[in-house]
Amino acid sequence: MGDDGVYAVINDSDGYTNVRKSPDIKAPIAGKIYNYQIFMCEVNKTNWWKVEQVMHDNKTKTYFLNGYIYKTKASLLPEWKSINSKSGKIKVRVNTAEYLSKKHIFRKIDEDNYFIDGKYFWGTDGEIPKTGISSVQMSIDNIPIILPANAYNDLYEPSLRTLSFTQGPGNTIYIKMDNSDGAGAYSIIWIIKEGKYYGRYIDDSNE
Repeated sequence: MGDDGVYAVINDSDGYTNVRKSPDIKAPIAGKIYNYQIFMCEVNKTNWWKVEQVMHDNKTKTYFLNGYIYKTKASLLPEWKSINSKSGKIKVRVNTAEYLSKKHIFRKIDEDNYFIDGKYFWGTDGEIPKTGISSVQMSIDNIPIILPANAYNDLYEPSLRTLSFTQGPGNTIYIKMDNSDGAGAYSIIWIIKEGKYYGRYIDDSNE
């Protein structure tokens, strides 16, 4: 979306907002964005804002939901704050481990995509990674937040100094880390709602 895009979320009483193919309430629906999911939003002076949501599934590593939403449906996320010893109530520790080829199956599935242990992964541009995430320890107000293994076990080349957080509607906290081996850049954003892991957003749109 470019430098003008900012992260935003939906906070709608219906639980979702329709993304239109053009800036018109009668335009065809391109898709839906659900409450607390993250997307990129291009703010302008009109009532319709352009959005882009990075999507992933088991068949396509990365694709995009593009379109327009009415501006009142978008809640822009506040400025991201660094997570460190002075972060107060939010504490995050990302534990890393060396990638050992004998413990994993690395496979090329087509010209541009690769699998590790049978699924897509993030952090390199087709190279075998050097470092993975072995676990994530997180707490808010000293109350532990449990992240399942599938929230991080396909993420590689972490950059621990980039950890940051922001708060959103509905008692949500978003925790972000920008990772890369120099080419396979991506951001991981873990979504914490009411003290529990809610989901994640992987933004590799600038890879």
